[in-house]
Amino acid sequence: MSCRSLFINLAKIHGYCDIDPIFPQRNFFANIIIAILQVILMQKSLDDIDFEKSGGLIPIIVQDANTKDVLTLAYSNKESLELTKKTGNSWFWSRSRKKLWMKGEESGNTQKVIEILVDCDSDAVIYLVEPSGPACHTGEQVCFHNKLEK
Repeated sequence: MSCRSLFINLAKIHGYCDIDPIFPQRNFFANIIIAILQVILMQKSLDDIDFEKSGGLIPIIVQDANTKDVLTLAYSNKESLELTKKTGNSWFWSRSRKKLWMKGEESGNTQKVIEILVDCDSDAVIYLVEPSGPACHTGEQVCFHNKLEK
């Protein structure tokens, strides 16, 4: 059941969605309360992210905020996600080098994080970014430039 359905059902149980000839605004106010609660419930904190499901790392899909191109897939631990929120730049955990890294720290091709979206299971994230250059270390605009042969 969606959050909206849950709150509509709760509102109906308490009589807030019935048309009331004496106070017709009650339905309007109930819908405003439902909308506000939906927004509140859709907000996730860092503590809501399930890092333990995959051994302390979560996948991060990096997407261009303007073009909607998928730029790359990387991984983050709690510390790198905290750094991303704090600095506004894309931070990740390098699985090969076993260290934190900021996109662009060597190349200069940084990614300004505009918004962070959390999936429904709280175990994957999308960074919506404004890239300052190519996303791929090869110089390609996106990391997904290779096709799998048939």
